[in-house]
Amino acid sequence: MKFPLFPIVFFVLKSLSATGQTNVEATLKGIIESETEAFTRMSFADVAKTFWLLDDLTLFNASADGMCMQIRKEDFLQNTNVPPAGHATVVKSNYRYIVNGDLASATYDQVVSIVETSDKLYSREMHIFKKVDGVWKIYQSSVHRFTP
Repeated sequence: MKFPLFPIVFFVLKSLSATGQTNVEATLKGIIESETEAFTRMSFADVAKTFWLLDDLTLFNASADGMCMQIRKEDFLQNTNVPPAGHATVVKSNYRYIVNGDLASATYDQVVSIVETSDKLYSREMHIFKKVDGVWKIYQSSVHRFTP
């Protein structure tokens, strides 16, 4: 029995493209996890210099308790305070990705537990990434805190 060539070629190409996206997704998740871990030992400025693409379009939006804030490159670089070691633990879940060439987005849920107070902060987050010179960097971020 002869197998038509087109379905086999299509399946192989589809598998290769799915594998490529999976590799990118793993890379993006690694950046997100590493950036979060860095917040426990580095200043906001140093985290931004390490994981973010810092230019005039860089943007961080956050909303919590009815208040909204927007942080741009200059604001990132002014925050040089280093948090106390071990002040929080973070759990992320429900990752979702969109990858299109040199642009990508990742959304996820996050729970931050503050060690000193046992408070929990819940948020839904989105990062937009841009690949520059072969390296993925966070370009924009949106964090929305909520009470479950």
